[in-house]
Amino acid sequence: MDDPALPEKLRRPGALCRGVSAGLGLLRAGLPEEERCWRHLLSRWGEDPCRAAAFMALALGDAPPAALLERTLAQHPPLTVRDLALSGGELAALGLSGPDIGRAQALLLHHVLDHPEDNTPDKLRQQITTHIKDGGY
Repeated sequence: MDDPALPEKLRRPGALCRGVSAGLGLLRAGLPEEERCWRHLLSRWGEDPCRAAAFMALALGDAPPAALLERTLAQHPPLTVRDLALSGGELAALGLSGPDIGRAQALLLHHVLDHPEDNTPDKLRQQITTHIKDGGY
């Protein structure tokens, strides 16, 4: 498990300790056996705690979670609303405003965590349009 940012992280021991502590919690809860589940964990907890959990599992002799995490990260999946192919401004152009934009972004992020191949402007517009037609906003 190569982490090119490790030297920088070691200079920030507080952040490293928080990542390891969160990683231990993830390990205790049980690590995912599917890429989709890793994407949700990465979105919620961030890369450092997930890597820490996978590294601890690897140290304990459980290699599959670490390999699956590395495979997931190698695909560069969308993990935050900033990674969505549709911006807040584009959602506003579809007629959303204020808190509805944030709710739409959360809905879209949840969708692309399960279906990263749908992170295209056209598919996300279609998701929101369908949601609006179904009385979502």
